[in-house]
Amino acid sequence: MGATHRCRIRRRQRHAIGQAALAALALGFVTPPPLAVAKGPGPVPVELETRDGVLLSGSYFRAARPGKEAPVVVMLADADESPAMFDGLAARLQGTEAADGPAFSTLAVALRGQGDSTRVRLRGGEVKDLRGAKLTPADAAGMVKHDLEAVRRYLVDKNDAGELNLNRLGYLGVGLGAIVATNAAAVDWAVPLLSRGKQGRDVKALVLVSPPWKQLGLDMLKPLRQPGLRSEVAVLLTYGGQDKGVAGNVGRIVKQLQAGRPKTPPPVEGQPAPEPSVVDAPGASQLQGSAWLKQAGADGEQAIERFFQRTLVAPDLPWTKRRLD
Repeated sequence: MGATHRCRIRRRQRHAIGQAALAALALGFVTPPPLAVAKGPGPVPVELETRDGVLLSGSYFRAARPGKEAPVVVMLADADESPAMFDGLAARLQGTEAADGPAFSTLAVALRGQGDSTRVRLRGGEVKDLRGAKLTPADAAGMVKHDLEAVRRYLVDKNDAGELNLNRLGYLGVGLGAIVATNAAAVDWAVPLLSRGKQGRDVKALVLVSPPWKQLGLDMLKPLRQPGLRSEVAVLLTYGGQDKGVAGNVGRIVKQLQAGRPKTPPPVEGQPAPEPSVVDAPGASQLQGSAWLKQAGADGEQAIERFFQRTLVAPDLPWTKRRLD
């Protein structure tokens, strides 16, 4: 058997495994609790100002049953796309409750230069609109350093009001949003433990849709080598598996993640199959990003929902106040 033929077989096997993983998630085999639908309140428009003056726009979907157990998911769109793409999924998470757990709050936000997040407050107080300006590596660095810090301040307010549990935090990122989310999760896990109160290490789950390896000066290698992210954060990767470039990027990401955590133990007869903390779930498509999510449809949404139920709802993650009096 030639090397080329063996490589093709391995690719087919990897694709089949990924399809099975996505199907298992969507059908609920990974997270079996039944779901009951509860109608949640409509989205609330939000505007967040970063420390460098950028005005970020977004929508906050408060959980149908808010409280100190409610997880929260931050959703980040791809470059040149609006966070409105997440409205359907956000409403689903907001209004769906596990039989023994809460629904989710979600915050879908446009990073600087995206959607309506194109205005900047200058030092004199004047607001200037930079709509149409090309994104730069400095913008991408600002997304991680300033935009996600403004998001965190907003969520700390909600946490301390008892509306959600910041210790149950997940990110969902598409394309550029995926690499920003990964870098932001690494920043979160780099916060040292403090005796006076919990200030970080909140991100417990990442959903990365068609993640790039490098984009706009950001890369995946450094954040994926952050010890906390590498060992403590569950990751679901979903994408059109027929695009060799994207599949290659995902393979590199998975390799880095698996290097920092124990292998999933083999199943034991008569017991539920062990649940992997890294799920590689390609689809039979060349589409990527929001187009892939649209093609995945309700099954894709349910797969994401089940993953967040398993990683943010099921574990014992206590609520703590963040701002000290």
